[in-house]
Order: sequence, then structure tokens, then C-alpha cells
Amino acid sequence: MGLVALLVGHGEPFAVHAITVKHMAAMVSWVGIFAPAGTPAPIVAQLNKALNAALADPEATTVVYMGRRTFPALAAKLIAQGLAPDTPALLAESLGQADERLVRTTIAALAERLTDVGAATAAAVILFGALAPEQG
Repeated sequence: MGLVALLVGHGEPFAVHAITVKHMAAMVSWVGIFAPAGTPAPIVAQLNKALNAALADPEATTVVYMGRRTFPALAAKLIAQGLAPDTPALLAESLGQADERLVRTTIAALAERLTDVGAATAAAVILFGALAPEQG
């Protein structure tokens, strides 16, 4: 699929580099969080809060593979956690296919664009936290 070697911005928004290039990424992590059925709601809420805080790290480049229509809710949570609304974002669909589509925008604009998406198709959304404008 090539997703691991997809993109990392460096220097200017959306400059394209493989994440395996020296000095381009300090670490690449794939994370999944699961809990057994019947996990108490307070524990689920605590895990969810910790995950959202980690995803909103302004120093990170984060790749989330998810249904497009669920992204607006995630974006709202990340912005509430402190991720700047004008953080550069990239929507990547059908990677490596003839109908591949890349949409370069910001987290807030992408959330608005995907608010009324009917189909539940999945896409990779890349958030370039380290490239977000300074908040002051």
C-alpha cells in the first residue's frame, strides 16, 4: 500500500518526503486502542480523553485512517484539545489507484467539507501539527 512511506511535511506545508528519510520523522507509530466488552464507561472516557490529547499533539504529524464522515467530530475534539484549526491537513483517498485523490487544506476546512458526506468511505487524513501557524 505504501502508506507507511506516504508523506511528511518539512520546511513548508505539503513538501513531500518519504518518512524514512533521515531527520524527517523522529518516530512513526501505528496505534490501535481496544477494550473488552463491558469496560466501565468512566474507563472508556478516560482512554478516549488520553487518545484525543495524543492525537492533538501540535508537534506531531499524525495519520488517521477512518471513515470520511466521522472526521468532523474528530476534528472538533482535536481543536477543543488545542490543535489549531488552521493546522495543515491532507485527505488521501484510493492511494495507488487510478482514482487516487489528494485534498490539501486545513483541519477546520476539511471538517467542514466532510460534514455532509453521505458515503462512509475510508480515507487517510494526515495532520501536520508541526507545520501549524504559531498560536499567540
